[in-house]
Amino acid sequence: MTTPPLRPRRRRSLLRVAAAALLSAAPLLVPVPAQAAPREAPVLGRATADRFVRDHLARTGVPGATVTVTRGDRVVLAAGYGHTAAGESMAARTPVPVASLSKAMTALAVTTLAEEGRVDLDAPVRDQLPEFAPDDARAARITPRQLLDQTSGMADSTHPDLALPQPSTLKAAVAALHGTRLATDPGTAWHYHNTNYAVAARLVETATGTPYAEHLRRSLFAPLGMTGTGTVDTTADMPDGARGYVRAYGRTIERAHPRLFTAGGFGVVSTADDLGKWLIAQHTEGTSATGRRAAPAEAVRLTRTPPP
Repeated sequence: MTTPPLRPRRRRSLLRVAAAALLSAAPLLVPVPAQAAPREAPVLGRATADRFVRDHLARTGVPGATVTVTRGDRVVLAAGYGHTAAGESMAARTPVPVASLSKAMTALAVTTLAEEGRVDLDAPVRDQLPEFAPDDARAARITPRQLLDQTSGMADSTHPDLALPQPSTLKAAVAALHGTRLATDPGTAWHYHNTNYAVAARLVETATGTPYAEHLRRSLFAPLGMTGTGTVDTTADMPDGARGYVRAYGRTIERAHPRLFTAGGFGVVSTADDLGKWLIAQHTEGTSATGRRAAPAEAVRLTRTPPP
């Protein structure tokens, strides 16, 4: 999704949109700034949001979508539109893979553990996770903060993780780095690489002694009331076996997703209802709509702090 350049004075008045599309649906998360809107901007309501989504789907031909819009600490819209690849109507409680939005949840798990003193963001990963051992002396300098910032030096060019034999566990995903080299020195360049988040998720497991999926459920999803949300290890574990659509020759064509390892980087399956709760927690810096704290405020702020 691209937009024309924004004039600085108008940036704060516009919706901040985070969108991810995977398989049979596109979950759209739209947090609306809590401050008062400029006089020329109407307050976004459910009817306006619903009309916008319906017009967009009609114009683009997307078969199905789940949409969440929040304003401050309230949900403006949580709804489903169209149908899944299995032909089932989509609703606010339809489970949908949220792709790399999962990384924000992994990041919050790590920064929360850092606030609790169980992970050191700036100490070498290898000191905290000895099994992390790429065949490159520079890897000994990689820190958890660099994993989360995607500045570890690992990259698809030296470790094409999605094209290699797929692991089944986070431990195996980290072990697959044996023999690999870094693309750049740690902390010097940005490379979007899913394996950064597989290593981060494995660090969660070793720091807590709890499987990554269970830790997310207990420490994050349950406190926020996200009862329809979980994380899976592979695309084969996703709803409908990861059946979805691709767009080609002006048409949407149903097809199955290849089996990929997803834990840490893109394995969360959620609903429009639950993503509304996630967005409210972003606005409140870690507190649920019912007032229950799921993460320290500083941990939430850290996940939104860019690298130097």
